[in-house]
Amino acid sequence: MPTTKQLPAPRPRVDGRSSAARRYRKLVSAFSRDLGNDLSEADRTLVQSAAMAGLRIETLRAQLLSGAAVDDDQLTRLLNATTRIFTVVAGKSRKRVKRDVSLDEYLAGEDAP
Repeated sequence: MPTTKQLPAPRPRVDGRSSAARRYRKLVSAFSRDLGNDLSEADRTLVQSAAMAGLRIETLRAQLLSGAAVDDDQLTRLLNATTRIFTVVAGKSRKRVKRDVSLDEYLAGEDAP
């Protein structure tokens, strides 16, 4: 039985010049920088998800401040999801940070952060 290679799903064509696209890129860049820029591919995907949620949160906040009705449950879920993402990614990045340890600290067993 011949095997067939499955091609990736086509990506939608998105015009990256919109204000939302620019803000999304700024959020991804800022979040990555805050977390140390040394992110794994999985962490980059999480950062992108957080940026997308952050963009949606900003939109909902603007609607709320302009007096429009917003779905409070949706806003709460987005805030919670973003918080969970950052907790996971920040915890991983802190573990990757290497601290310089002096010989005296190492010999005394004080090398734990």
